[in-house]
Amino acid sequence: NSYAPLRNQKNEIIGAIQTVHDITARKRAEQAQVQELARTRLLESVAEAAVRSTSLNDLGHAVLHALMDHLEMRVGAVNIVDEDRKELCILASVGLDEAFLEAFGRMPLDPESPAIHVRAAANNRVVRDADVPMSQERRRLLDTAHVDSPTRRHIAIPVSASGHVLGSISFAFEGHDEFGDEEIDVLQSVAHILGPAFENARLFEAQQRAEQDLRESKERQTFLLKLSDTLRPLADPAEIQDVAMRMVGEHLRVSRAFYWE
Repeated sequence: NSYAPLRNQKNEIIGAIQTVHDITARKRAEQAQVQELARTRLLESVAEAAVRSTSLNDLGHAVLHALMDHLEMRVGAVNIVDEDRKELCILASVGLDEAFLEAFGRMPLDPESPAIHVRAAANNRVVRDADVPMSQERRRLLDTAHVDSPTRRHIAIPVSASGHVLGSISFAFEGHDEFGDEEIDVLQSVAHILGPAFENARLFEAQQRAEQDLRESKERQTFLLKLSDTLRPLADPAEIQDVAMRMVGEHLRVSRAFYWE
């Protein structure tokens, strides 16, 4: 607001003129710019964490740390699907103690699960508190997690790649209000970054396991050939046993090896 004196023909002040400037639109535009900048920084931080990580475990912890730096969350978890056991496993977490991880670190991938992070992955959709009816099992879950507070909001977002659900991310935030479209959109953008990162980390770990299996197979074949060549010229059974046990012990890196009949 600005003010100016109002004068008559004798140059006497007889009043004042107030000029009012409506800056609502400008303030909204400034607020939108701040929110967009914060969103961009968050997504860049998550993307950098995803690029730096080669293992699933490293990926989960790096992403959680990136989210904690930008979001006011008290509890968070990165969860991954175990395809073989049809379970959802907590890969990395913040704010969850050992008691909770022991009881709920692995849960069946049930669409009607009392846990929102499981429901999100099992149904491939965003799940909030209101989407899960209160039950005895959910009450036990919330009590164990110490997150059943009227000042906390809980939400879980599925993580997928190539149309296949790989896991979920779940959070508890302070506040009473329902999650707005902008908040959900930001978290879904995080999940979209995580999907390909999950897939790449899984492929990398599978490749490492395959290479390790191949190395171990070659080592076994080399040892067996060496053992066979060493034992072939021997005729005395006692000597064969002694030599075989010595070579097996050296190969397995044990101090003693025994042969029983």
